[in-house]
Amino acid sequence: MLKQALKTFPWTLSSKTINLNKYIKWQHGIIPFFGGGSTLWSAWCPEPTTEEMNGWPPATIKAAQDYFNTAKMLLNVVGANDQQTGNIFEY
Repeated sequence: MLKQALKTFPWTLSSKTINLNKYIKWQHGIIPFFGGGSTLWSAWCPEPTTEEMNGWPPATIKAAQDYFNTAKMLLNVVGANDQQTGNIFEY
């Protein structure tokens, strides 16, 4: 079912996005739902480090720090080792 649903795209982009970038006219292979690819298959969800967020707006850094653990719990993000053993579905 999911495999079939994924073939119904690429998604079209807004006219604003298209007009701002002459090279991007459509997007193929993304999942336009909360959680993205991690809700359908094993997707990487790295936590940004302080060094990686250098130059980001302070409000964005604070939001990432405040809500990353909550988002991990909501999306059931687990370590790569747990995915290999099947523990991803055990609560």
